[in-house]
Amino acid sequence: MRAQSRRLELLGFAVIVLFVIGAFTPIASFVATSLGVTPQIAPGDAIVVLAAGRVSSHGTLSDASLRRAVHGVDLLLNGYAPLLVFSGNGPDDSRVARRSPDATGCRRGGSSPFREPGRPPTKRRG
Repeated sequence: MRAQSRRLELLGFAVIVLFVIGAFTPIASFVATSLGVTPQIAPGDAIVVLAAGRVSSHGTLSDASLRRAVHGVDLLLNGYAPLLVFSGNGPDDSRVARRSPDATGCRRGGSSPFREPGRPPTKRRG
């Protein structure tokens, strides 16, 4: 009985130590970074931009949705696909308009004026 009690104490101590290491050191970030997959962007038939939040009552996108939309337009302008599709959260948000980039005011082969600070400009595809 004493040996089993000692094992449970050691197990409890080990769990507490692992929690403290995971919660209060950068180990969790290192593990997450090493397990992450780097995105590989390649030409395709369509670019699909997934919604990341509701549209506000003023008609503006959330920060995450705006970043995704701008990145999708940037990919379209750089010629990665001829079609750009936006998803939505509900029946009113998920309407998709199929228009050519010229009809929406986008130019093919251009570059997005909206870049995240510190993000290098994307290369034009020739």
